[in-house]
Amino acid sequence: MNNFFLPQSGNLGDTCNILPVLSGIYKATGEKINLKVRDKMKNFKGFKKLMESQECINSLKFESSMFAGDYINLYLMNEFTKSLNRPWETVRYEEYVRNHLNIDFKVDDDFILHVPHKDITHDAYIVGDRSYSKDADTRRSFDVIKNSGKFKEDKCYYLDYSDDLITNLNIIKNNKHQFITTFTGIAILADLMMKESLIFYPQELSFWDNKPIVYSFNQHFYRDRNCELVAIDEF
Repeated sequence: MNNFFLPQSGNLGDTCNILPVLSGIYKATGEKINLKVRDKMKNFKGFKKLMESQECINSLKFESSMFAGDYINLYLMNEFTKSLNRPWETVRYEEYVRNHLNIDFKVDDDFILHVPHKDITHDAYIVGDRSYSKDADTRRSFDVIKNSGKFKEDKCYYLDYSDDLITNLNIIKNNKHQFITTFTGIAILADLMMKESLIFYPQELSFWDNKPIVYSFNQHFYRDRNCELVAIDEF
């Protein structure tokens, strides 16, 4: 087995950006992966079950869990090649593996997130807004889509993050419309499911962290899947 620990895990989307790398390692070695993440990932209800539903993952452990075996740290590279297509967070993990581990592999850019099926459907547009949590980055606004007034709650279904991830991902997957979302973890999971999505951003993020917003988009999303970056004020 390949045993890996992600010391920089904690955010849902950033952590899941590694999945095409892990899938590529599994396909190259034939060995499933035992993955360990920080305890912060317990905040995402159903995360363990979702991860263990992926073909490439044998087990998922949290840092404080009792377990046997040695785990190799996988870090994000600070210096990396800015791919024209692949999410740059995925590239940062890819290049760490290439530079520090003796594994010959290709990133699985065809990776599709497997979601155990639930028969849940909603006819309205599904909205995955950015909601407050105690560990969330407070430099960015919450309820970006709701507060814009462009997607009324009586005409849309806003995801309830107290539901588990598998429930919410089925709601997204089984819906016939584009997924309405913003820069939040569930949007990255939707991209990994190949779900057509509109990624809305407010004016405050037009130039975020001293970089244009497209930089953040390129960090986390494939450019040849089905996600489109949209300024919410111009929609």
